Amino acid sequence: MLHDTIIEQKFTRRSLLVGAGKSFLLSVLGARLYYLQVVDADEYKTMADGNRIRIYSSLPKRGRILDVNGEVLAEGSDNYQVIYEPNSGVDEALIAKEVARILEKDFNDEQKLLAKIKKHTSDEPLILDDYLDWDKVAKIEVNAIKIPGVGVSSNHVRHYPYAKETAHITGYIGKPSKNDINDNGALFNHPDFRVGKTGIEKQEEDILRGVAGLRHVEVDARGKIVRQLKEDPPITGDDVSLTIDVELQKYVMEKLSNKGGLVTEGGSAIVMDIATGAIKAMASVPSYDPNQFVRGIQQKYWDELINDPDSPLSNKAISLHYPPGSTFKLVTALAALEVGIITPETTHYCNGHYTFGGRKFHCWNRYGHGNVDMIKAIAVSCNVYFFTIATKVGVEKMASMARRLGLGSLTGIELPGEVAGLVPDKAWKRQALNQPWYGGETLNNAIGQGFLLATPIQLVTMAARLANGKQLSPYIIQEGESDFDDLDINPYHLHYIRQGMDDVANRNYGGSYHARIKDSGFEMAGKTGTAQVRSYRRYQHVPAERAARYHAIFVGYAPIQRPRYAVSVVIEHGGYGSAVAAPIARDILKKVQGLEV
Repeated sequence: MLHDTIIEQKFTRRSLLVGAGKSFLLSVLGARLYYLQVVDADEYKTMADGNRIRIYSSLPKRGRILDVNGEVLAEGSDNYQVIYEPNSGVDEALIAKEVARILEKDFNDEQKLLAKIKKHTSDEPLILDDYLDWDKVAKIEVNAIKIPGVGVSSNHVRHYPYAKETAHITGYIGKPSKNDINDNGALFNHPDFRVGKTGIEKQEEDILRGVAGLRHVEVDARGKIVRQLKEDPPITGDDVSLTIDVELQKYVMEKLSNKGGLVTEGGSAIVMDIATGAIKAMASVPSYDPNQFVRGIQQKYWDELINDPDSPLSNKAISLHYPPGSTFKLVTALAALEVGIITPETTHYCNGHYTFGGRKFHCWNRYGHGNVDMIKAIAVSCNVYFFTIATKVGVEKMASMARRLGLGSLTGIELPGEVAGLVPDKAWKRQALNQPWYGGETLNNAIGQGFLLATPIQLVTMAARLANGKQLSPYIIQEGESDFDDLDINPYHLHYIRQGMDDVANRNYGGSYHARIKDSGFEMAGKTGTAQVRSYRRYQHVPAERAARYHAIFVGYAPIQRPRYAVSVVIEHGGYGSAVAAPIARDILKKVQGLEV
C-alpha cells in the first residue's frame, strides 16, 4: 500500500508539473496571439494589405499650349494600346503568341513580344503595342477572354498641329532621363510618362504636367488582379497661353523658309509688340517636326537633324549669337551723343578709309561718302564716321550704352537655352584672354565687329528700346510682363537716332530705301547690318563659299510716328543686310500692321 501511495504521489506531482508547464506555454501562446492580433494588428493588417492590394499610378492629361487667340499649338490626342498586367497568372509564351496572332504579326514579332514580357520587372502595366486602329482595338477586346491580363488602354499622345512653324517655341516632350527622376519618382517607371525636353514644354513643365492619379486593385495569391477597390483620378494639367499669333508666325516662317525669294540657308526673325513687350512671332529656320519625338524618334530622322550644318534643333532667335554688324552703329552714335563728343550736326569727312596706328580701316564704300553728319552717317552706314568718333568715345562708354539697350545679358524670355551674347570691355579682355585692350579693337567694336556678339532677341529688344525710350523686356507667356522704367537717356538724343533710322528706310540714299514701306502712315524705320564672318577685303568682290559669306541683319520698327512693332531679321550667310534682310523685315512689318503684302 505504501508503495502504491508513493507512486500516486509521484504521479500527482508530475501531473501538476506538466499541467503547470502546459498552462505556462498556453499563457505565452495566448499573450503572443494577443500581441499579434491586438497590439500589432494595424501593422500586420498593413502588411497583409500590401500582399493583397496593389497601387498603380495613372497619368494626368497634359495641359495645352495656346496662342494669343486660343489656337491650339500643343494638345493631347487619343492613343490606343495593348497592355499586359504583370502577374496575371497566364503563361507568358501564350500571351505573346495570342497577341501576335490577333495583331497579325509574324513569328519574329512574336519572339520580340515574348522577350519584352520576360524582360519586364515592374508592377506597372506593360505596353505590348500602341497606336492601334479601331479594327485592332476591336479584335483585342473580342479575344480578351482568352488571354486574361491583356486588354486595351488609352492615353493621350502629345500632338503639335503647327509642327514646324512652332517647334522652337513649344518644344517637345520625351521619355524622362535619370535627371528627371527626383521630381517625378511616382511616375518615372510608368511606360507612358513623358516630360518637357525643350521650349515651353520644358519651361512650364510643372504647370502643364498635372497631378497623377492612383488606382488601388486587389490581387490573389498569384498576383492576378481580382477587382479594383478605389481610384483617385488624375488632375489635368493647366493650359499655358502664349503671346504668339500663330497666323503671323506661319507667315514669318514662310518668309524665312522661302528666303524672301533669295538664296540662303537659314536664320531667324522676331516681332515684338513695343507697347507691351509681348513677342508676336519668333521664327527659326530650318525647323523640325516635334511630333517625331513623341513616339520615339527614328534613328534616321535623328541623324538627319544632328548632322544638318544649319542646326534645325537650335532656336536661333535666342540660342545663337552673331556679330551685330552695322546695327551697332546706333549704339556708338547714341553713346557719343550722351557723353557730348558729337552733336547731330557734327560732320566728318569720309574718303574711303580711316588711318589709325599706321593701319587703314576701310569704309564699305571704297570711294568714300564725303562730308557726312551723324544722321546721314547712320543712313548711309559710313564706317569712317564711326571710326572717327569711336576713338573719342572709347570702348567703355560704348559697352555701357550697349548694355542699357539690352545687349550683353539675358533678356529673360521664358524659354530655355537663351545665351547672353557678349559686350566686351577692357576688364573682360583682361580676364578672358589675359591681354590688354588695343585701340584698333575699339574701331572694330564701333561698327559691330570684333568680339561683339548679340542674339536676335537682344537685337529686337534694342530696336524696341530705341523706339520708346523704356527698359522694355520681351516675354512670350501671356501672364508675363515687361519693365517700363525710363532708359535715362536724353530724349532728344533718342529722337536723332530715330531720325537716322527713318532716313535709312525713307531717304533715297538710305541703306534700305528700296525695301521701304510705301503705305502712308505705316512706314518703317530701321538699320541694316552686314556681319563679317571672315576678312572683309578678301571676300568683298568675289563669291565666297558659304562659310565665309556675311550674315544679313536688319532691325527696325513701325509705324514711325507711333511705333508699335519692332522686328529683327538675321539671315545666316545671306549676304548684305540691305539686300536680303531688309525686304523680309518690310514684309513682316506690313503683315503685322494689316497691310497687303
